Amino acid sequence: MRPPVSGSNLLKKAVQALLWLLFLWIGVSVVHAFESARTMAHKSTCLNNVKQILAGTQQYAQDWDECLPSAQQWASLSNVHVGSGAQIGRTSEAVVWHCPDAVSPYSYAFNSALSGLSYKVLTEPAQTLTIFEANATIWNAAGGKAQVVQESRHPVGPIYGFADGHVKSIRATPEQPYWQPLLLPDKQKH
Repeated sequence: MRPPVSGSNLLKKAVQALLWLLFLWIGVSVVHAFESARTMAHKSTCLNNVKQILAGTQQYAQDWDECLPSAQQWASLSNVHVGSGAQIGRTSEAVVWHCPDAVSPYSYAFNSALSGLSYKVLTEPAQTLTIFEANATIWNAAGGKAQVVQESRHPVGPIYGFADGHVKSIRATPEQPYWQPLLLPDKQKH
């Protein structure tokens, strides 16, 4: 038989149990804080990547009478203006063209509805989607709403770059006029 537990021993065991629970709670809190910081750092990196790629695309357009690159070659043509002109297969390329939370080789795609269009004909550049997060298997990935990454890489949603140069994360896939650009009346596609 076990000897009876005295009041001081019971108190000592209770304090030890409470201390153990306190340390466990602190440990879980620290791990959660680090995980949250890592998630926010990855989102920030991805936002910066889209901003750099979008700036490269805009600089390409400035060199070509305000015309955006063709959807088939957009990344190749814009890359000269992205960062230090990263080259495929080099580590600097992987940093700008890849989201840290992506599993695909490339992370971004071009809105194919803008292929070869001039910035001059866009009536709503702040609502015209240009670059978006995608599970791209090729460097010059382009498309539309169907190519937007479906799994959640970031807490708020995929990251989009717009024709006016702003970048933001949107919880749901944007609807019109985001995908089809609004054009000046005499510049409508037929």
